[in-house]
Amino acid sequence: MARSGERQGSHFPFRMTRRWMIVVTLAVMTLAALAVTVPFLIKRNREEMRKYSGAEADRSVQLLYDMDRIGEFAVVSEKPQPDGRYSEHIIVQKAIDVRLWRDFERPKLPCREHIEEKYPDLVGYSREKVPEGVFYSERGSFTVKDGNGKEYSHTVVLLRRGGWDYLVDLSVGKESREIYADNMDEIINHMILIP
Repeated sequence: MARSGERQGSHFPFRMTRRWMIVVTLAVMTLAALAVTVPFLIKRNREEMRKYSGAEADRSVQLLYDMDRIGEFAVVSEKPQPDGRYSEHIIVQKAIDVRLWRDFERPKLPCREHIEEKYPDLVGYSREKVPEGVFYSERGSFTVKDGNGKEYSHTVVLLRRGGWDYLVDLSVGKESREIYADNMDEIINHMILIP
């Protein structure tokens, strides 16, 4: 039996005033609103990043390799598309895989997100410093494992010209990275953009 003057029911270790109840209620409502809004904003931002610029793409703009510096190479595949996009894959010195993709310009999409579209399971992406005097805007490196567990080291660069995004990816077996590092830099730094 409760003594006279005492309240029955739940007891809090602090005094629950009306003002405190309003603050708690507002905090819960704010957290609920954030839980709904944040994923929506993230999704919208990702969609915005992946949008094409709408810029007119000049088909005459080409990114080529300096054949005097590239050395021995073999073409593995070339895939031109009717709209002007294309991809190509060559092997240089029987060791360096070189892949080039030309796609419509997406100016808000950074190099990392570009290459993750090609290699969703990439590991350890790091942005690298872009040397002075080169015409590409971003450079990065990462590793990928094949189906047999072998690791490959990749260097990727991104440049935008004439309404196009050019993504160039060079890779070698991880154990050969140091051996071919200079050759990979030579290929990247002496690419030719025409016209």
